Amino acid sequence: MHTWAINPKHTPSLKPSSVGFKGLLVKDKDTDVALYYTVDCHVKENVLIIFDYSDNPVFFAVGRQSGYSIFDFKTQAYIGYWASNGKGGYNWFNLNDDWLYYVI
Repeated sequence: MHTWAINPKHTPSLKPSSVGFKGLLVKDKDTDVALYYTVDCHVKENVLIIFDYSDNPVFFAVGRQSGYSIFDFKTQAYIGYWASNGKGGYNWFNLNDDWLYYVI
């Protein structure tokens, strides 16, 4: 696999508009608008790269026991976490435990 194979700019089948999309959508909890989408990196650990709808990597998520830890893609700073919503998705919280988005 080429290093750019997980970049939707080079692999259109990774985009949410593709028929076989297997990622998650990050939606605004108030407006239900999809803001980001995830691509599984297929590495040893459970890691997702989160792209904006211009196909730019914005965040990455590292799996943990019942959710994910979220990091800024450029700075690698820890910015929050996803906690299971009990329905197969997640709720996204910032470092102050404010609920920001839901992830389905």
